[in-house]
Amino acid sequence: MAKRLTKALRGKRRWVGLVTAHSLQSRNEIERKVEGIMKELNLSKAPRLMDFFRPDSETSRHFCSQNPNGPREVGVMILRIAHEDTPSLRAALSEPTALETHGMMTYTTSGKIRLVRERMGIARPKRNND
Repeated sequence: MAKRLTKALRGKRRWVGLVTAHSLQSRNEIERKVEGIMKELNLSKAPRLMDFFRPDSETSRHFCSQNPNGPREVGVMILRIAHEDTPSLRAALSEPTALETHGMMTYTTSGKIRLVRERMGIARPKRNND
């Protein structure tokens, strides 16, 4: 049996909470957009889409109601990215025009997915251990 990597030997990562444009309605569309951004920014590793809620979902509506000064009718999502890619991704997606340009904009970042979910009001999904 192969040895398991210790926490210190695993790659560092960050969790990025983003809002998405109303036009992005499926995981496939999001993944294509993320792939395009990855090529444009020359990221070292492909980001992984962890959570995605369409603009018409209850989670997204709750997010919008909790942020009255923020954008309206947006979806919410969480990406896992490599630590070294964080500055370039955040720089590109935190611009005021990022939602129109890329279809997504950063809202929060953390080293713990639990904190990103708390800040965005996303409930932890149930595990399927059946």
